[in-house]
Amino acid sequence: MSLKNKIIYSQFFNIFVHPFFILFGLVYFLIYKKTPWISYWSMRKIYVSYGSIVPNTITVFFQLLKFRKDHKLAKVKSIFAYSEDQLLAINKEINLKGYCILPHTLPNKFILELEAIAKNQTVFIVDSKTKIENISEFKTEIGARYDLLESELIKSPVILQVSNDSYFLEIAMNYLGCLPLNDLIAMWWNIPSDSINKSQIAQMYHFDLDRPQFLKFFIYLSDVTLSTGPHSYIKGTHTKKKIQHDGRFSDQYVFDTFGKENEIIFCGKKGLILAEDTRGLHKGHELLEGYRLMFQIEFCSSFFGSEYNRIIIDNKEILTHLEKNRAVWQRFFN
Repeated sequence: MSLKNKIIYSQFFNIFVHPFFILFGLVYFLIYKKTPWISYWSMRKIYVSYGSIVPNTITVFFQLLKFRKDHKLAKVKSIFAYSEDQLLAINKEINLKGYCILPHTLPNKFILELEAIAKNQTVFIVDSKTKIENISEFKTEIGARYDLLESELIKSPVILQVSNDSYFLEIAMNYLGCLPLNDLIAMWWNIPSDSINKSQIAQMYHFDLDRPQFLKFFIYLSDVTLSTGPHSYIKGTHTKKKIQHDGRFSDQYVFDTFGKENEIIFCGKKGLILAEDTRGLHKGHELLEGYRLMFQIEFCSSFFGSEYNRIIIDNKEILTHLEKNRAVWQRFFN
């Protein structure tokens, strides 16, 4: 470990520095609804040493202050036939492992509609302003990941219907222990690439911590095999850490630390849905052939953390659809 990391993750910083900046950030957030970068930085750094204890405490802090009053989810018609027993089993599995392959798959009708959206919208090379108007222009020398704009995705009725489905909302609420807030809707293509930055496109093991607590739903919109970029996760790493620093990690380091037997690789047919706490170590595998199309919905306990995307919508039809659970979708309202 470098001298810099020894200082950042030292007991002195964990006891006296990081808690101070986090507390400062909580007060600042309550006043200005924004998180100072230093507070977000400290939350990530202390997570390396103590795992989920501090982020979970932040969630409890907001609940005790009733920063977000207890709201009930408004039931919306679901495209999934699920039971309370299934919801309990799903929550138990996520708590234990950090993930759950949901017992339901996305119906083919919605897969086809989402795929059509992905084929007809402008995409952007990840972390770049370079845009591609037509997916036939995907080239291996240009990039390995192509993102669709969230501000355009949210205009689609089918995306709203899937994202606002009570199945996802109830799973998220059970896991977070509070009313979930929508934090992100995303869709992207992955292709094989001649020149690939694995770190940039999340193809090295890492953890996410944009918010104190959150749950992501990954939906495969293409068949995923070992050669078409499966998602993988290190079981149980969502609660405790043994890692030395915040960043990207090689497979060898992760396997030496946690054991290769705890790596779960998710291959499956289009429509497969993963619910996952990506505070655990995870990555996408490099594509050797074909393509992968992924849809993601994310719900969090609070917006404390990194800067989040506010998209103000003036379409009355869309707002009417979201109004029943306005608190969940508050980042889209004035």
